[in-house]
Formats: sequence, C-alpha cells, structure tokens
Amino acid sequence: KVVITGVVANEDGLPLKGIHVSFLEYRENDEESMPVGSVSTLTDDKGYYTIYADGPAEPIHCYVNVEDTEGIYAGQTAEIFVSWSGPSFDKASNMFVVNDCNFVLKKNQ
Repeated sequence: KVVITGVVANEDGLPLKGIHVSFLEYRENDEESMPVGSVSTLTDDKGYYTIYADGPAEPIHCYVNVEDTEGIYAGQTAEIFVSWSGPSFDKASNMFVVNDCNFVLKKNQ
C-alpha cells in the first residue's frame, strides 16, 4: 500500500477546501510513459488530504497532482519515486508512507 498525506493552502497560508488531489502511477519503457493506475480525493475544510493506493510490485515513478476545478488557483504536481526500501518504507506496516506532501497554490492571473 501507498499512503500520502498533506495540506493544500493558498499563498496566505489559508487551507483550501475541495481541491482535487490525484495520485498517478506511470511505468516507463524505452518509448513512452504508460499510466498504470490513479486514485483521487478532495481536500477537507482544513485543506487536508489522504490518499491510499495499491502499491506497485516494483519501484515506479508516481505523481501527486493538485488541481482547483474552479480555476481560481494554478495547479501543481510533485513527483514521488515509490520503492520498497529507504526512509519512506515502513516495514512494520509494509507501506510506503509520505507525510507532509504539502502544496501552496497561487491564484491564476
């Protein structure tokens, strides 16, 4: 399993409610990146989100994409490399855990 948590706020540090957050998994071959899965959620009234996803069997590049569906704020993307070793892998729970994957969104011009 993969667990990612974070907060989405505006430039003034105020939490943003209802922001679309998605977790996208991509497998890369010699020619192109191929999507293999995605999970999404919305931020709560405190701007907080938690995503739970099935983890890949092998290390894989993943992205957390944040998007304001109302178009007030510009979206952002963070790249995460999921592997079953290193500091983000919790052996006790057999989970890849990323806490504090936070975003600060700027208003569109």
